[in-house]
Amino acid sequence: MPSHHETRRAPRHLSMTEHYIPSPLPNTPFVDTHCHLRTTLDMAISKHCANETEISSLQSMTSTFFPPELEAVVDVYCDIPINKEWEVLADKDAWIGNTWVGEYYFTMGCHPHCAKLYNEDVEAEMVRALSHPRCVAVGECGLDYKKSQSPHDIQRKVFARQIKLAVSLNKPLVVHTREAEEDTLNILRAHLPRQHLMHVHCFTDSASMARTLLSEFPNCVIGITGVITFQTLKSTTELLKMGGPGLLGRLVLETDSPFMVPSNCQRKKKPVYAVSHSGMIPYTAVRVAELLSSMDHEVGAEEVLVITRANARRIYGV
Repeated sequence: MPSHHETRRAPRHLSMTEHYIPSPLPNTPFVDTHCHLRTTLDMAISKHCANETEISSLQSMTSTFFPPELEAVVDVYCDIPINKEWEVLADKDAWIGNTWVGEYYFTMGCHPHCAKLYNEDVEAEMVRALSHPRCVAVGECGLDYKKSQSPHDIQRKVFARQIKLAVSLNKPLVVHTREAEEDTLNILRAHLPRQHLMHVHCFTDSASMARTLLSEFPNCVIGITGVITFQTLKSTTELLKMGGPGLLGRLVLETDSPFMVPSNCQRKKKPVYAVSHSGMIPYTAVRVAELLSSMDHEVGAEEVLVITRANARRIYGV
């Protein structure tokens, strides 16, 4: 039983229905290139914007959250043991009757936090999932030295192994890198062909790191999440301001849901959104447009959605 003090301080959250958010750019199609649907549902329930009687499946959650402009999502599986839910969701029949009519795709990989659990059996299960036509990439995988939930040497070995897997299967690579710039670059240089398709997701490292990746890997795109709306994110803000309109062709938009709700869509004087979801992508586009605009060329949010939509199709075929 929580104390009176804990009860008084408990945050208030919007209901499931109120988490639906109309696009500020109606009729402009977009995609979410990186989300975690199961985690989003679980967090929605745990934060009391939903309960077991209101929502019973990922299909009902997407039906509630997702606007018609959302053409596709890329759902990322990267925990060990591997969640088998992809087997259901990748079946087109699973979505019959759902009011969201977009397309479902997924990726399969081992997050650096889970690298210590990686073994031959895990890889065999990954390969089985990667053979499915709706499985569009290997990852997310990479290095995370900020939290270091797996030893660094094991992270490096597992990252290199998944790069080789992506190359052998001719699948795009989804990279997670956090406070590990030098090692990330060294491993990519050693194992990833220069022309390979790559999505460096939820980029928060230095602007110089991004410029190096974009220069050395011509088919690399940088993933921008709702964190770009946070005042604390200096490095990625600098990257977009310095890159200007010309950078837009190398960006994709993502949520990394349920994390990092864009601050520019939060309601004033009302409970805040408990989880992010793919319907919030246009709000990230609005901020990206502001940062990419220059004295010579003003970038519109619709332009951001259109070009990043094309970039997602080029990388993932979705």
